Amino acid sequence: MSGDPQHPFEEDRGRHAAWILEQAEPTNLIALWPDEQPPSRMEVLTAVASVAGKSIKVLEELGERSEEFEWAAIIHVPGFDRPLAVWTERARPMSSEELKVSGGVRCPWVVGIEGVLETSDPLRDYTGLMRLLLRSLPDAPAVLDVSTNRWTSRPSLEAMFEREEVEPPADLLWVVEARRRADDDECGCWMRTRGLARCGRPELEMLGVPGPHADTAADVLSGMAAMLFEAEPPDPGVPWQIGHGLSVCLVPWAALEGDVRDDLVGGPSDRCDEDPTPSAVVCDVLGPGGSRSHADADADGPDLGHLHPVRIFARLEGEEACGLYWTERATRRQADLARAGWDQFATAWAAMRRSGAFDEERPPAVFGLKAGFPIVDRPELNHEHVWFRVCGFEDEGVRAELVNHPVHDVGLQSGEEILVEPERVADWMVVTRFGSFGPADVAGMWQAVDRLRAEQEAGPCPLPEDPPATDPDRP
Repeated sequence: MSGDPQHPFEEDRGRHAAWILEQAEPTNLIALWPDEQPPSRMEVLTAVASVAGKSIKVLEELGERSEEFEWAAIIHVPGFDRPLAVWTERARPMSSEELKVSGGVRCPWVVGIEGVLETSDPLRDYTGLMRLLLRSLPDAPAVLDVSTNRWTSRPSLEAMFEREEVEPPADLLWVVEARRRADDDECGCWMRTRGLARCGRPELEMLGVPGPHADTAADVLSGMAAMLFEAEPPDPGVPWQIGHGLSVCLVPWAALEGDVRDDLVGGPSDRCDEDPTPSAVVCDVLGPGGSRSHADADADGPDLGHLHPVRIFARLEGEEACGLYWTERATRRQADLARAGWDQFATAWAAMRRSGAFDEERPPAVFGLKAGFPIVDRPELNHEHVWFRVCGFEDEGVRAELVNHPVHDVGLQSGEEILVEPERVADWMVVTRFGSFGPADVAGMWQAVDRLRAEQEAGPCPLPEDPPATDPDRP
């Protein structure tokens, strides 16, 4: 965490005035303390200093045994250029779902840590803050991220944060919430992100999303949130390409507020008038180069169908292969995971091939890999990543058959078999009748492989589906 936060749109504040939050919200992480006695200030600060490897400086004491805190302090930790707040307080009652995350452990106390993320790279700062907390409190069974209201178990957090060679997923910074009225299906769902404001980005939302499209809407919002960390948002109302042939536009909520019916979930009565967080409504684009803005609304207010990208839903849910762009960060992280688990993937392939009753025509497990190839005559675009079915491992690479149709010309045709060099591999997947497993779930892959090997003598298993469709990178 370094220096004063610089807004990601600082270079052109005038053009991005609609999306600028003058001060990023702080990030609060709350760790459960599994002891009847509260941890002392000295106990926690000594642990923090031990993790930091250097002495820490207490900048301010905030009192002991107040109504809110057992103790609290503002500290400077080496490696963190901005001060952090640390405190202990009594834990609030946990719901049954929250207790499941903590492994059923009821903790009477919590330890909190608060810091402001650098908006130029909030994931880096978030990672540092979480690692500091986890390593300082090795017995904490779970952590609450207050900004997203998300509890995460310690084993899950360690799997994401303890591997220095693999960056944690960016979507830890936000969640997508859905809200609807139980007695009114026609108003649909109000879908919105929570957590982007602490990163200096506008929160994204959709209004009137039909229930059957809620999962797709959540995927779109999450994918767009990731894109905001690698590109500036477009001007209000200007089409924004978020996938091959997929465009939306963003309209500030403040520009729509006067036209949206108050009885619509997510309408004016559902909002806090004093909330300073910029909010961008993801709207449909009517045609090439044109979009519907709030000025097009009739006397009854904007058409519900344009307060969410209805045509995007149809494309993503249709039979035609179509998807959102992956960010460079997500692609890089998945490639790091794939490389870290490559030996396990190859060993699982060999184990399945050694099974006594392996059926070449109806394999019980399909091994797929994703590899990137440059787009012919389009140097301005990134590589397109396409999926292959593994045919065999060789010293130089993997013999594999292309299983989908590339969106762009990458010099390959579906069904073509080539030798894929390991350095091209960006992802892999093992598809079985027990589920599909990627490099983030090596343990699950081995459980499925071991079950299949044990069943080989019983006869052929149902043929699993092919790996997923193409994933073109963002231009």
